[in-house]
Amino acid sequence: MSSELPDRASLEFLKKLAKDRLRELRRTNPDARLAAAQLALAREYGFPSWRALRAEVARRGTPLFLSFFRACRTGDLAALKDLLDHHPALVGERTPEGSTALHQAVGHPEALRLLLERGADPNTRDVGDNALPLHGAAGAGPLESVRALLDAGSDVNGFGDLHRMDVIG
Repeated sequence: MSSELPDRASLEFLKKLAKDRLRELRRTNPDARLAAAQLALAREYGFPSWRALRAEVARRGTPLFLSFFRACRTGDLAALKDLLDHHPALVGERTPEGSTALHQAVGHPEALRLLLERGADPNTRDVGDNALPLHGAAGAGPLESVRALLDAGSDVNGFGDLHRMDVIG
């Protein structure tokens, strides 16, 4: 069974966890090596190798990734267009906390529309609350954001979030 990578995972945290795992392994196998503990940890988080896990942690901290989510949060359309023109896969990324670009952009209807036009799924839920972007738009966003998400096919009810509330609450 794989676990989700921790919020704000850091390489230092993962190295410490691997060393802890090595100590556990050495209780039953005194010849265990750090590489075995690192591989076991990587697989626990759903990665095929320690290198792949490290690469994901590094990717999440890159200026590109951070710039994209900053543009979503601030509604910077010019930056969003440029980033998505050059890196279209960003539209499906998540923040380290598990939020999508749509969740980040609910306060900015034009940014929301751009993300939807570029393929963002209006029914993708965040990791923390299991909430739709529509939950955030209905709760604190402009009416135009709600309309954009509904026009794109967002689930109007949104049952199943952590708070056991539908979109209207």
